[in-house]
Amino acid sequence: MPLVRPYVLSIAGFDPSGGAGVIADCKTFEQLQCYGFSAVTALTQQTEDAFLGVQWLQASNIIDQLAPLVANYDIKAAKIGLTGDIETLYEVTSWLREKSPTCKIVWDPILKASAGYVFYGSKDLETLPTILSNIDICTPNQTEAFALSKIDNVKEAGEYLSKNTSVVITGNQSEESKIEDLLFTGGTIKRFSCPATKLTKHGSGCVFSAALTSAIALGKSLDDSIAFAGIYVNKLLNSNSSLLGYHS
Repeated sequence: MPLVRPYVLSIAGFDPSGGAGVIADCKTFEQLQCYGFSAVTALTQQTEDAFLGVQWLQASNIIDQLAPLVANYDIKAAKIGLTGDIETLYEVTSWLREKSPTCKIVWDPILKASAGYVFYGSKDLETLPTILSNIDICTPNQTEAFALSKIDNVKEAGEYLSKNTSVVITGNQSEESKIEDLLFTGGTIKRFSCPATKLTKHGSGCVFSAALTSAIALGKSLDDSIAFAGIYVNKLLNSNSSLLGYHS
C-alpha cells in the first residue's frame, strides 16, 4: 500500500444503485489504494436493471466542479464516463487537458444503458477523431467499438479508433473458457485473457475503466494496468449472483 495515495478523478453520472457511475468508480478507487474525487455529469433514475430517466449537467456545470480540484491537487489520472453529448465531452476533455496536462485521461464511451436507453446518435460521433486526440485511452466494449467506428469487425474497428489514441476493446469471447480485452496501440494488438463467467454485473464497464485509471495512477504500465483491471472486474463478476457486484 502506498504511503501517499495518488489522486484520481471520476467524471461520470450519478447512479443511485451504486453499480455504475461515480459511486462505482469511487468504490473501485478506494479498494485499489487511490484517493478518488468525482464530478457529476448527470443525475439518473435507475436500478441495476431499469433505466428510468436522466437530467444532464452542462459542460460549464461540470467544469465548475472540476476547477477547485484541479487547482488544489495533483490529479494523476481521470476517468470520464457518461456525458449528455459529444460537445460536452469535448469541452470537458479540452479544459482538463489544458489545466492538467500531465493527467492521464481514460474515456469509457457509454453509448447505451444496459436497460436499452440510447445516449448518443450517429450524428453526434462526427467529431470523434477530435475527441480521441484529447484522451489517452478509450475503453469501449465490442458493441460500442462497432458504433464508434461504424465498422462491424473487432480488428478493423480497433485499428480505426487507435489512429488517434490507445484503445482497449473489452469483453471479447475468445473461446468458451476465456474473455479477452484487446489493446490497440501504435499499430499493434495485444491480448489480455481472463476466465469466462456466465455471471454479469450492472456497471462492469465502468468498473473496468476505473480500475484501469487507478492502475495508471499507481504507476503501472499500460499493459500491466489492463491486466490488473481485467482481474479486478473478474472478481467483481464472480462476487455474487445478483446484478450488483461486491468490491474487494
